[in-house]
Amino acid sequence: MQKACRWISTRLKSIFLRARSLCFLIHSLFIFIGFGFYEWVWWIKRDFGDPSPAIIKRLLLRRIGGRGIWIESGTFKGETTEFLSSFSKMVYSIEPSSELFARAVNKFSKFTNVEIIHGLSEDCLSGVLNKLTSEQVKDVSFWLDGHYSEGITFRGPSDTPILAELEIISSNIRRFTQVSVFVDDVRCFDPSQRIYASYPSKDELVYWANRHNLNWMIEHDIFIAKNY
Repeated sequence: MQKACRWISTRLKSIFLRARSLCFLIHSLFIFIGFGFYEWVWWIKRDFGDPSPAIIKRLLLRRIGGRGIWIESGTFKGETTEFLSSFSKMVYSIEPSSELFARAVNKFSKFTNVEIIHGLSEDCLSGVLNKLTSEQVKDVSFWLDGHYSEGITFRGPSDTPILAELEIISSNIRRFTQVSVFVDDVRCFDPSQRIYASYPSKDELVYWANRHNLNWMIEHDIFIAKNY
């Protein structure tokens, strides 16, 4: 009887482990397909060079970033905004394009932890930071992706507002208990290339991080600076 029970227990455990592995494979397959099959193929063909697929970048934000307040420049289609809202208390996303802003407002109309703001990030960011409460400033993360990248993305006075954004963050950084800053598409920060002539150099990002005693790194084409 005991032998039979042990055999049944072993078989059930084996079936459970196989079922769990199958579920993991199915889940991975859905992620692979759902987040852009061709994007993955393109990444593999480039020997995993930059830029990484969007889901890889988003998972990095969740892994390294905070769980409190997220401030995003460049809402675009709201995909990263929605992802950030899945694990954070509040997301403020700034979008200068009237068309994309209207789409985002409609998309997030039922979200209680997302606020879409219309305007240039260099004009709106200070206002967002000024309204954060003493509790909210304990954990603030920034996703700075408001640069022009062709197509329907907005083109402002400059192709990238990053220096203005960083200076606004500098003016408020002492208020934050925990802060992390993510600058997307760091490969573009090479003004020696004509196409990126209006971008600052990577050295300026490093200088900014060192000026505020932040730990910095570059991963998946994202410049990351944080105080933890």
